[in-house]
Amino acid sequence: MAPATPLHDEEDHAARDAAWVDVDPASLPAGERAAYFAYLTSSASGYPPFREAFGAHRNVPPGEKIEGLDEEVVLRVLRLYEVVRGTDAALEGAARGWLVDRFAFFRDRHARGDNAPRHLEAAGAYTQWLAGALPTLTERERQRLAAAAFRSRTDQSFPGLDRLAFGLAVVDEWRAAGHPFVGSGIFDDVVCPPVRGRDGRFTRSGSCTSTSNGFYLWVLEHPGQDALFARALDARDDAALATAFFVALARSSTRGYMDMVHRLDPEKSSFRAAVDVLATNPSDPRLADRASDLWRAYPARRGDAFFLLAARAAWLKRDGSVTWENFWNDFDRRYGAPVDASMFSQMLDRGPSAFVLVPTAWKVLGPRSKRIDVLVAHADAALGDATQPEAGPQLRALSEIVTRLCGERSAAKDLAKLHAYLAGRVERRPDEAPALSILVRDTAPSGCKARGAR
Repeated sequence: MAPATPLHDEEDHAARDAAWVDVDPASLPAGERAAYFAYLTSSASGYPPFREAFGAHRNVPPGEKIEGLDEEVVLRVLRLYEVVRGTDAALEGAARGWLVDRFAFFRDRHARGDNAPRHLEAAGAYTQWLAGALPTLTERERQRLAAAAFRSRTDQSFPGLDRLAFGLAVVDEWRAAGHPFVGSGIFDDVVCPPVRGRDGRFTRSGSCTSTSNGFYLWVLEHPGQDALFARALDARDDAALATAFFVALARSSTRGYMDMVHRLDPEKSSFRAAVDVLATNPSDPRLADRASDLWRAYPARRGDAFFLLAARAAWLKRDGSVTWENFWNDFDRRYGAPVDASMFSQMLDRGPSAFVLVPTAWKVLGPRSKRIDVLVAHADAALGDATQPEAGPQLRALSEIVTRLCGERSAAKDLAKLHAYLAGRVERRPDEAPALSILVRDTAPSGCKARGAR
């Protein structure tokens, strides 16, 4: 056998080539295996010195292309990996990492239609290896594999990896870890987890390539995968996961957003999350059109569309747009139905973010909406702890609602219902009395006088 000396030692080249050019790795002494691995893989551009030795061994003239050389190296490294697995952790890891990086080679050759017998043999062996090795890959190796597997604008038909299953395995690992908000790693590359601040906006801890050159883009660009991914979202019924996907999609491109929404079960949390993400961007002039799309497509879920319309109206009002003045005009005629109690309740099911929009949408909350009955039914969940600063926007919304009721001649019953709720809440939670005292006073009989009304 050739001595285990550095590869640059010219004196050992001939002995090494003679010993290693056709050797079975299983027959190598343990001390020579690392040098043999370096001998095979020392250059990504052609594996010298092995290239020269193999060419001479196969009688290929110097400088000519050696057919099947890359496949030969892969097959030999696969054999070496099996020999050292479980006995040499360092060499096993080096071989595994090198093999992971060969995915792009097989992907690109498959795209070119390489059907040479040696290539097909190597591709089959590699595919079998990858299936078994996948659970053992390090995070860095999985990141490199993901970069090659999901890269945009390359052929994705090489059957060496079930890409959807690979991506969803990362997704499920993230879910099992408790939906961490991380700054790097495979979770950030594949899932792109966001976090929502107190202002309602979503932020991420780092860059996200999943919708521009990664898993999410692959899902959207390859026929049939979008429908399978939508089913996976519904099956998991995980709002945090759906939020991550739709935030990433909305930030990188609007392409396919509503198509994906329509693939979801409207009764699942994924659909709800997709609508919530839309509502966080009320400055988008397309929001009203998207709300109209949902209104038409899901008659039983029109509260979702109403929520988006209210979000858009609130933004127009804050922005001082003249459009705001006419936003709700002829609502019943334009949409074919008034807002009823079911729609209003569905809207408020979304919690504080919807509750604070009620004053903006007040104009279309007619008798059929049972506005105060529905409002009171959702008030406890929306307010949370009225003593905390987080309840401020909801308390201000309630105050504006009281002002509007005080300005309506026929709102005495509604004011009485709201007063009964507020007084009962203070009785149940005395610590909230200071926060609710003005609302309790102004909803009582003759309480509107304090607001300069009636």
